[in-house]
Amino acid sequence: QKSASFDVASKGVNTERILQVIATLSGTTSYRRVVVKPAAPKEVVFGPATVIGGSTTTVAGRVILDGRAGSSGVVVNLTRRFLPSWSVKATIPDTVTVPAGKDRVNFPVTHEATGVDTTMIVTATANGKSASGRLLITPP
Repeated sequence: QKSASFDVASKGVNTERILQVIATLSGTTSYRRVVVKPAAPKEVVFGPATVIGGSTTTVAGRVILDGRAGSSGVVVNLTRRFLPSWSVKATIPDTVTVPAGKDRVNFPVTHEATGVDTTMIVTATANGKSASGRLLITPP
């Protein structure tokens, strides 16, 4: 046998960690470095993805990470922009924290009535990576 595969499981980390993996096969030893990075945003989703502005429908945004948060959690910065840009019809928190050991967190979205279809694009940023999602707000 010339090679072997194996899985490595990692808990979430708060900062980048470099690990040394040592493998020996048929008397030959090989050394490899493995980099374990802190979790970062992979996806932003909304439920529902379309809402009538100003209605009583509750909208929840969700940030999903590419792994589990380390022991300190992951603080995620949220920014928003609107299309059309002059139509500001929803609010979100500035930051959310994904708790330790988790890979997602919900956040509230407050929306207002609008005269035109308005798309809110929310970008989640943490640990050097970003992900975005869209919410469509329609007129009543």
